[in-house]
Amino acid sequence: MDMTPEECFERSMKLIEHGKTDKAIKLLQIATLRAPGEGRYREALQTARLLKESRKAPPAEAAPEAAPAGMPSTETETASSLADASAEEIYQRAMALRDDGDIERASRMMQAAAAKDPRATKYREGIDSLRHPGGVSSSVGEEKLTHALQRSSYDEVEHLLRETLREKREQPAKLQLLALLLLRVRDDPSGALGPARESVRLAPRRLPGLVLLEDILRAKGDRAEAKRITKSIQDITTDADRLERARRQLNDAIPVPGDRHAAVAQTAAAPPKGRGQVALIATLVVLCSLLAGIWFMKQPSIVDITPYQGQPPVISASTPAQDELSIRIEEAAWKALESDAKEARLRGVMTEAAAQGYQVVFIKSEQGTLLGSARGGQTFIPK
Repeated sequence: MDMTPEECFERSMKLIEHGKTDKAIKLLQIATLRAPGEGRYREALQTARLLKESRKAPPAEAAPEAAPAGMPSTETETASSLADASAEEIYQRAMALRDDGDIERASRMMQAAAAKDPRATKYREGIDSLRHPGGVSSSVGEEKLTHALQRSSYDEVEHLLRETLREKREQPAKLQLLALLLLRVRDDPSGALGPARESVRLAPRRLPGLVLLEDILRAKGDRAEAKRITKSIQDITTDADRLERARRQLNDAIPVPGDRHAAVAQTAAAPPKGRGQVALIATLVVLCSLLAGIWFMKQPSIVDITPYQGQPPVISASTPAQDELSIRIEEAAWKALESDAKEARLRGVMTEAAAQGYQVVFIKSEQGTLLGSARGGQTFIPK
């Protein structure tokens, strides 16, 4: 057979489309032997073999758990079900497995989707994305976000997320991370609710997003809607292990405050090697406990933002002290206002805040930078 490796590859793709996997495998073996350094040929050979196995495998003894129409189940998958499913159905199954953190099974599903429709770039790109278990691309912005999360530099994380979402809003994973940060780091369930809802709207079967939305609604005291979200989760799965994986995925991104303090105390309480270390560790544990108590006491109380809404819209409001009100807005929107508009906005907020018993109002950016303040009839706007 006098064919170039690329010709073997192209011919094998057509054979796969017509269900002739045996002949396609032989051609791909030739292409791989003649061009061993070409990764495309090896990947195509692997997916063709997987597809062949799926078509000849016997039916499973037990039927997989039923799934809603148009969405294949992710609880179990059998080789025979892969043969019957379309490439898009297999792709959707792979994405659900990825969201559950089951990267290995998701990779197998994605390879099967690519074998079903080898010319679709979406499925080949899916295989490439799953080579990064955290789903992190090599772009500079993603690397910055990953490093900021690893350092627990949450101000930087929030800034990077808002910048990214300002450019492209339809990113359910980043909306979910922003909502998680606002809930667990800022203690702002009201602010977290918006991005959490949007994340679930864009990815309605993404379990970590649904679990997070349920937590936010319970934190706000909205039990009725929280129950509706619980029902949506149960419609997708009742598997305790799968739900635990979804919650663990959230905790791996940003631990709950109690877990973070417990980790500090646990590190301080490592097994000692001498009496002096015992005393030192005991002192550290006591100090950590005291600092944790002080930290929680100093956390601002969340305030209903409805009375203070205007332009720019309020993101969140809290009371760092008894007679002080701190409001957060988008810095870019604030800077776009004329000086007179800023003055009017400050006075309007101060009037409403005074009626609620506050004496001072601070307007800050998403990262906590002071943008303006008001006390009585006096206003201050930094240059």
